[in-house]
Amino acid sequence: MVQKVRDHQTQPRCSHEPKVLVVYNTAYQEKRAQLYRETQALHKSKTPKNKADWESIDTKIDSAVIRFNEVMSRRREYDLHWMTAKGAVKYVRSIMEAIDDGEPVKIITGQGRNSKGKVPQIKKSLMREFRCRKGTTVEVDSDNPGVIYLTKCLY
Repeated sequence: MVQKVRDHQTQPRCSHEPKVLVVYNTAYQEKRAQLYRETQALHKSKTPKNKADWESIDTKIDSAVIRFNEVMSRRREYDLHWMTAKGAVKYVRSIMEAIDDGEPVKIITGQGRNSKGKVPQIKKSLMREFRCRKGTTVEVDSDNPGVIYLTKCLY
């Protein structure tokens, strides 16, 4: 059974690209909901009393999101919701290092609604990391500021 998660059509990235209707199946939705519950429980377990354990908790959070992407993500689309900013940069670095062509990679960072001060920390960290990196272009989706596209430039 296929269900629409997003019923809006996104604007094309370029004038020659068609509009896309994003559809996710029930299995995807269930796995994503499970990931949300797991990562939120881990985030909530970080208290001032256990600061020494935060790095270990962050590793568990990041690993859960990476596992989800390995199993559920579409080709060249990675959903980084609920990751730590540090883990997201490390993960995207590894993705970009493995690419050997000039096709864009869609990175879903979210808009920062769950971040401190509502500032999208994952996006901010990725922009800082890749904006000035030689050989990589960064483009923010004009329709959805919670999505960026990274493209490896081939010289």
